Amino acid sequence: MKHLLAQLPQDLASVRIATDATTSLYGANNGKPVCIVALGTGSVAARLNKDGTETLQGGWGFIAAMRVAVQNWASVP
Repeated sequence: MKHLLAQLPQDLASVRIATDATTSLYGANNGKPVCIVALGTGSVAARLNKDGTETLQGGWGFIAAMRVAVQNWASVP
């Protein structure tokens, strides 16, 4: 990991390493509250709340991810 970080430009204010689920969550609605489901070889359901907290659930396959997404979607303001 250190050799990867050493290759980054030195003028960056900070570096945050995140999963593709997290970047999808913030990118899907420009950082505003949202619920997403990402499906591929794996699956994840994620929610970004008004207060900035995140809920990520995944790894159970398509049916379980959809169930979690529907539950989360119902409570998004």
